[in-house]
Amino acid sequence: MHRIILAFTIVIALISSCSEPSPSSDELRNRIQAILSDKKAIVGVCVIGPDGKDTLSVNGQRHCPMQSVFKMHIALAALSEVDKGNISLKEQVAVREAELLSDLRSPLRDENPARG
Repeated sequence: MHRIILAFTIVIALISSCSEPSPSSDELRNRIQAILSDKKAIVGVCVIGPDGKDTLSVNGQRHCPMQSVFKMHIALAALSEVDKGNISLKEQVAVREAELLSDLRSPLRDENPARG
């Protein structure tokens, strides 16, 4: 939860700084790194400019667990497949134990030790 709050704080800080003239990529990277410098967390930030060509990444090469944040992405992908007629809303999708990461906190996984 703290990571989600931190991520939203960073996004709001970056958006509020956008009322000024657009900073260069180096200036923006330095601002992001300054915000993150005293945090006890590994945060990944990626920004794509409005033209789709300007990009900036801080820790973009890292694979960060998105956990609960990713539920929206999964729901959008599933609903897209429903719209295409590939799956039904009533269809169940099995998640195998091998697909779960055991080193991350997961109350849902811990409450269901039989898995499936």
